[in-house]
Amino acid sequence: MQLKTDHKILFFILIGFFSIVLFECDLTPAEPDLENPTDSTEWGEEGPDNPPSFTSLWAEIDGVDLFTDSLLVTFRGNLDTMEFRSKIDDDPWPGWATDTLKIFRYLDEGPHTIGIQTRYVGVNSAIADTSFSFIVDAVQGNSLMFSPRMQQVSVNSSFNVEVMLEEVTDIMTLHTEILFDHTKFQLEEITVDTLSNFMLSNSGQLVKIIDISQEGKIELDVGLAQADPAGVSGTGVVAFLTFKAIVTGTHSLVFGNACRMIDSQLGEIAINETTVAWVEVE
Repeated sequence: MQLKTDHKILFFILIGFFSIVLFECDLTPAEPDLENPTDSTEWGEEGPDNPPSFTSLWAEIDGVDLFTDSLLVTFRGNLDTMEFRSKIDDDPWPGWATDTLKIFRYLDEGPHTIGIQTRYVGVNSAIADTSFSFIVDAVQGNSLMFSPRMQQVSVNSSFNVEVMLEEVTDIMTLHTEILFDHTKFQLEEITVDTLSNFMLSNSGQLVKIIDISQEGKIELDVGLAQADPAGVSGTGVVAFLTFKAIVTGTHSLVFGNACRMIDSQLGEIAINETTVAWVEVE
């Protein structure tokens, strides 16, 4: 089975765009040091009495749960001659730009913090900065997902993807079908931890079967035996996949239609959602 074509990739990007949550941010920077002023051109026409600023309108959602994996932040400064930059979590600060919006797509489940800075354009002005935190809970109950949902890697380098169960209830066995374009990725390793695997939350013994006989397809069966209770519930990692990126571009891993979850009563659990893992290879 072939992975997403370019038009399908565009489709998912559009879907992510229309599920965006909008935040508009304003900040106020520290005042310049007027006790030890530098040359007056430091502030350009703005002057030291008018430092860069923009007002924060996101305070009411700071710290809340977001039920989407995309976030759009807009910037509005006190003057037209402003530049901005923003980052998420531990990412490095990017360069300055006059763009007044930033889209964060394919956010992983869990807590995140976004930092924002602004300054005047073309002068050595003070920097206004702030940050806000939130929790992404975009994937709901009895779902299969990859983590991270998006990553950037260099061509000919290795990268890892976690296979996770999200908010499952009483699962005892899992069959996963993972599809990828073998002309874009080279599978290097599959690791199913038999000591700290999520499926061993109730102790017991882990049974695994891995089939990679077909190019571009991984079939992974993970079962739980002699556990008490017989099924497990919650969220956790069941396998680690290691690939080598061999072609530049944006590529993906997807779960196939053959994925199944079985509970401790041998009944089938309806899979609510599966996610896609996007990899940008540069």
